[in-house]
Amino acid sequence: MTSEVSVRKATLDEIEWINSSYDRVGFMHSDLSKEIVVIAEIDGQRAGLGRLVEVTNYDAELGGMFVFKNFRHKGVAGKIVELLLKHSNAYKRLFCLPFSHLSGFYEKYGFHTFDSGLSDVPKEVINKHAWCNQTYEYDTLLLMLENDQRGSSTSAGSSSTITSGS
Repeated sequence: MTSEVSVRKATLDEIEWINSSYDRVGFMHSDLSKEIVVIAEIDGQRAGLGRLVEVTNYDAELGGMFVFKNFRHKGVAGKIVELLLKHSNAYKRLFCLPFSHLSGFYEKYGFHTFDSGLSDVPKEVINKHAWCNQTYEYDTLLLMLENDQRGSSTSAGSSSTITSGS
């Protein structure tokens, strides 16, 4: 049997569900007036979510990525990232703070370890990176994707639905 993964922008009436989902994993709450949150579904069931948070006029953070256990390894996270990337064209740089064991996943979308000095990273990102490393059991990385690097990372599989085996 195959199942279709669909991804869509969250609506205001879903904020309570979004934040209770983030509470389950200790993530910061979302504010839909300042963020784009997307929700993935499989066969009408919510399967995961992620968000794009504006940090400055030129920078945003792709984060809040969470796929529910029963829906992992079905392409859900990839579809969430692809839709968030589609909504990120207004930003020059995207930062991402993934757990270290997920670095390969984000590298597929063009994210790379931030090599420059931290003086070029927005203070909000530096503070959140430090908070994540103090809060979670896994090491958190600081990755970046520059707007001019996105062409090849989002062209493959740019639709918001896929079919995967279940």
